Amino acid sequence: MKNLIALSESLNLAEIKLVKHLCKHKSNDDPHKKEKLFDIVLKNKPVSDAAAARELGYARADNSFHNLKQRLRADIFSVLLMQKGTSKFSTPYAQALFECRRNLLHGEVLMSRGVYEEAADLLSKALKTAGRFQLYAEQMQIEDLLRNHTALSGNIYAFRTANDSIEKNYRLLGQMMEAKKKHYELTDPRLMGASSL
Repeated sequence: MKNLIALSESLNLAEIKLVKHLCKHKSNDDPHKKEKLFDIVLKNKPVSDAAAARELGYARADNSFHNLKQRLRADIFSVLLMQKGTSKFSTPYAQALFECRRNLLHGEVLMSRGVYEEAADLLSKALKTAGRFQLYAEQMQIEDLLRNHTALSGNIYAFRTANDSIEKNYRLLGQMMEAKKKHYELTDPRLMGASSL
């Protein structure tokens, strides 16, 4: 319950309403149990699994109760992913990173469902954002997904361009990881095993 309470504390009022809406309309069991569990969690009072299970009508905190908790957790995560990066992150870099990753997921879902043109448009926009903010890992993932599509369509020029870009971003990602490692070692000498600089 402690983890669910911490998750609920991170939600704003609009997100709480969305979670409640999901609880009402997306339920496999008694439609009110998940909503009741969410209400218990929102009270922010420390409560044990056993006490919460009893309040919901379970004899004990068994697998059914734990599955209910997992479904509520999944609904909260779904709501958090629906939000725009600007509502969650204060820096443009963090916003861009979130939006790229979210668009990558959307593009992957669209590709798997055969909606290639819409997926390609979405991924191309995400690719521009990733390039502007030097998000090399995201660029590689986006280009790999686009490359898979271009390989099947037989566009040799786009395929070779994607290959070259993936290789370049792979090198740049390695250099960026090395620079981050050195940055942390310099800012915290204990990480180098040195007692002082």
